[in-house]
Amino acid sequence: MLSNSEHSDTYSLRWNLAWEFALNGRYEEALMSFDTLLIERRSYVAISTRGLMRLMTNDLDGALEDLQEARNLPCPPKVPVPLIGVIYWMQGSYELACEDWMYEISRRRSKEVTHCDAAGGVQVPLLLWWGSIHEGLRHWRKPAEEEMKNRMRTKQGQNNWPGMVVPFLFHKMSREKLLAHASSSYPLVQLKQQGQAQFYIAAQYLENNFEQHYLEQLSSVASEQQLITHAEYHLARYVLSESHKSAA
Repeated sequence: MLSNSEHSDTYSLRWNLAWEFALNGRYEEALMSFDTLLIERRSYVAISTRGLMRLMTNDLDGALEDLQEARNLPCPPKVPVPLIGVIYWMQGSYELACEDWMYEISRRRSKEVTHCDAAGGVQVPLLLWWGSIHEGLRHWRKPAEEEMKNRMRTKQGQNNWPGMVVPFLFHKMSREKLLAHASSSYPLVQLKQQGQAQFYIAAQYLENNFEQHYLEQLSSVASEQQLITHAEYHLARYVLSESHKSAA
């Protein structure tokens, strides 16, 4: 019989192996592994990670169920869950997606969420801004920009990623400067930040009705498999998939 420490060690090893499956695109195997791990420990991290694997295997209903359960746990980590809005968007419920991103903003304002991105909570209003580009959703532009401006009134928002995306979207920073800010001496950090930068460069193309440039720019985001934990990656993949269906 394994001791507690030995059991913990084997759990960690199996967790790492499951992530190895995921990062190598073996999502069905990763999902089965996380299913087993979840039976042993039904924690926020385990539930939300299985939700992510369900998302990667196109089980949108299952992913939504897991992520909502994780967010509604009695004592969840005080973090935002923007992937819920992403799943609504992927289900074609665009208004509901924006409502959920706005709900995440309200959670941060009420201090229900205290641990956000390094800029203090810029990612979610950026997603809402992206949503507001689309037809019938322009009414979300004002609340998105209000929250973006609020975050930029703090040094935390001004000096940390992804805060630099805000002046770019407000036409106060060039693409070149945005990409320079996204660089990092840590490869995985740079990959994430460059992915977000590319996503919002694409968004600006869409805002200016350059749809072909928009899709080309999104391709660079969707091709980075190591971005699977990030909302922008899934939105990029969805938009490209829908574009391919329309062209067929």
